[in-house]
Amino acid sequence: PTLHSSSPMAAPAASTSIDPYRVLKVDRDAAQEEISKSLRLLELRLHPDRNLDASDEQLAANKARRETVRKAYALIGTEAKRQEYDEKWAKAHPDKAASGQ
Repeated sequence: PTLHSSSPMAAPAASTSIDPYRVLKVDRDAAQEEISKSLRLLELRLHPDRNLDASDEQLAANKARRETVRKAYALIGTEAKRQEYDEKWAKAHPDKAASGQ
């Protein structure tokens, strides 16, 4: 998948305040398969069994990030949900939607 360099480490208060594309590190025009693949890779990377030497603080941070990743995927994980999210986003950000951001 096309990965963004930004790292959304903090879990936001509400799922509507997150940018699921940024959280999942994919472009807005990514194929649905890329979004699913990114979810799997992030889940594996953050899983406690993959981070046996991590501190309790890091494990807690990874758990919070995994929850954020799951919320992001819930917003755009299917074509229908993605279309619904994109339409709501375009209405809320007409200036960015018109420029293709």
